[in-house]
Amino acid sequence: MSAISTKLGNATFQIHFETTQLRKRRFSARTIAGDVLLLISAGYAMYLMGFAPANRATFSFFSWRALSSAHLSLLEPKRSGALKTMTTTETQSKKPLILIVDDDANQRALYEEEMRDEGYEVATAADGREAIQKAGELRPNLVVMDVNMPVMDGLDTLSRLIEADRHVPVIIHTAYASYKDSFASWSADAYIVKSSDLSNLKNSVRDLLAARPSS
Repeated sequence: MSAISTKLGNATFQIHFETTQLRKRRFSARTIAGDVLLLISAGYAMYLMGFAPANRATFSFFSWRALSSAHLSLLEPKRSGALKTMTTTETQSKKPLILIVDDDANQRALYEEEMRDEGYEVATAADGREAIQKAGELRPNLVVMDVNMPVMDGLDTLSRLIEADRHVPVIIHTAYASYKDSFASWSADAYIVKSSDLSNLKNSVRDLLAARPSS
């Protein structure tokens, strides 16, 4: 009996040694198949050496548990890596959303294209009422708004947007400099007169987004 116990102990030690070596090898279906064949061969060898059926069963069970643990430990880092990659991708794909409000379809299309080229997500509205609706649904990070618009002008829209969310930055973007003297426009974070050169608008968007606290 002591001889059988010694053989069993030596065989178990060998399996643990092989388990350690598994951690240094690449995890693949071929590796698993080879280990299964190894267990079958070990069981047959024990049969030839005269191990009792109970000892062979005990040996096979603990060997299978050891090998399974090794493979799962090799698989787990890959799972963690996949989750980390997914989280990083989701974080990187979240871009600031800008709501552009202008009644001129051509200008809306131009501003949308320019802002997308800057790396932002863009939504558009043709008047103040539509802007309030979309702001409530989409929660934009910044609003660029014209003043002269049908249905609801930009200054009325500005006051309602601030009532709903006082933290969202709003840029008044109009062709008329005279509205800058209006008390209603003072609540805006920036006032920019329209120009063919959009550098001033782009710089204001970037600066306001950078200054806004993270939500």
